[in-house]
Amino acid sequence: MRNNSAARFAGIACLTGGLLFFLDFAVVGWALKTQFLSFSNQSANLTRAILWVGVGLGLTGGAIGLSLCGATGTRWHRKLGICGTVFNLLGAVSYIIGTIFIYNFPDRATKQFFTPLASLLLTIGMLKLAVAVMTAGVWRDWRKFIPLIVGLYFPLQLPLQIVFFLGQGKGPNALLLGFWGVFWAFLGAVIWTKVPRTKAFEFGIEKV
Repeated sequence: MRNNSAARFAGIACLTGGLLFFLDFAVVGWALKTQFLSFSNQSANLTRAILWVGVGLGLTGGAIGLSLCGATGTRWHRKLGICGTVFNLLGAVSYIIGTIFIYNFPDRATKQFFTPLASLLLTIGMLKLAVAVMTAGVWRDWRKFIPLIVGLYFPLQLPLQIVFFLGQGKGPNALLLGFWGVFWAFLGAVIWTKVPRTKAFEFGIEKV
């Protein structure tokens, strides 16, 4: 039952990371931009840095949870899932490095490549996992499409960003970016609820 407990924990981590992702883009960023929250620059940077470290760590739960709960199946499906997990872990590391860079050099936040690279790595990784999950046949209901939605959301929102925001000399729309976190949170919730709950888990005791 150890994998079940670990998978549920990974699902909770992904759920938390996704919610923090949305919170930062949709709430914290807006509050700081409109000066609704009057943080000093250093306090604001530290707040967002802490949030993004949590995001980077939390989102790894999506890939790890899918692997631990057996959704990627066996044989080549599992190998593809492991490959996707590696991409996701690299993406999380890139997010954390980018966070540290932005905290130390906030004036160069838009010139660093770590966070865009992280989004790319997370997208590729989740698309690999999505193929593994959909073809493995372990998940047979609508839940098997959730990793695909997570993987496709970021590239699909880019044209909207380019046409309506970046193309008009504006920065990227924070709310549109933030909704990616909602889908990550949903993936975490699916993993959390999909894994069987044992009595041992309910009482905080892990069966061997």
